[in-house]
Amino acid sequence: MHNLATQRARATLAKAPQSCYGGRVRLKREKDCLVFSLNSSERLLLTHVLLEIIEKYRLKPGELDAATASVWYSTRGCATAGLSAEETKEWLENLHAFKGSTLQRLEEWAAQLSDGRPTQSAERGAADSAFPVPLSTLSEKSTLRIKADHAPAFVTAINDYRLAAAARHNIGQPEMDAHMPWQLIKLPSNQQQAVLEIHVLAWIIEKTLRLLEGQ
Repeated sequence: MHNLATQRARATLAKAPQSCYGGRVRLKREKDCLVFSLNSSERLLLTHVLLEIIEKYRLKPGELDAATASVWYSTRGCATAGLSAEETKEWLENLHAFKGSTLQRLEEWAAQLSDGRPTQSAERGAADSAFPVPLSTLSEKSTLRIKADHAPAFVTAINDYRLAAAARHNIGQPEMDAHMPWQLIKLPSNQQQAVLEIHVLAWIIEKTLRLLEGQ
């Protein structure tokens, strides 16, 4: 998704590289909830991620861009297992339905990051549909609360974003190994930002899983 709001989110993220590696995210458990304390850059990134995932989860496999479809709905396993065309079609429909079953929770989380304002643009396809609320409403700090039982869906969703970003920007292991600024600067600008996003989301996933495991 290339639009003004996405560019703003990425520009904000790029201004705080130390945050991109999870340097400021704070995560704790309160009873049955995981509580994320986010700064503005992290809030912008997660809002963008959630809204893009919501948009793409609504699309059928055949409606997605080829790169995203190839990592979310690969049928190579079906072929290896010897499934028929009809069985493969049913498997794809079930997987799409499973992803769609998390939409309500994803929208609730996006609403938290948008101060409870609507998370869907009145007109889909508008230039700023990725961020239908003014960026000025995004405060310096914010909190995201996720029930522990729902955390696996959160992890799956942001990992789906990572997989799609890597596929769309042709990011392999050499690019993923670029951690230092002098390594990142050698990559094309679109890959630089994608790698930063992938790394910070990986850090959030790791922190989430560790907290769930009681570490």
